[in-house]
This record gives sequence, C-alpha cells and structure tokens, in this order.
Amino acid sequence: MSVSQDSFITDSTTIDCAPLVPEIRLQLATEVTPLWQATADSLEDANIEPPFWAFAWPGGQAPA
Repeated sequence: MSVSQDSFITDSTTIDCAPLVPEIRLQLATEVTPLWQATADSLEDANIEPPFWAFAWPGGQAPA
C-alpha cells in the first residue's frame, strides 16, 4: 500500500468498536458519504472498488 493510500485510509477512518460486537475494535469510516465520494472521485480511474472495507457490515459482525 502506498503512502497516499495509507494517508487516505487514516484520514478517512478512526479506530472504533463494531456496533454489534463492541469488544472488537476496527478501523472504521467516520462519515459514509464523504469517504464514498472521495473514493469515487479519486480512485475510479485506478479501478479501485468502493470502500466496503471501511464499514462493519452486520453480516460480518454476526459470526464474530
């Protein structure tokens, strides 16, 4: 991962508890819309997927 990708992730996320599994701490998006828009605007040309990694999806929390 490049420095700019590292910066993008750390600037767009914070370490927080997963809503359904509070004992698990994850690097999560602080605000959904700005992160999604930044990804669409900045990373679309690089063919990078939307930032699904930045959210604790309920389906992933259930098995945790």
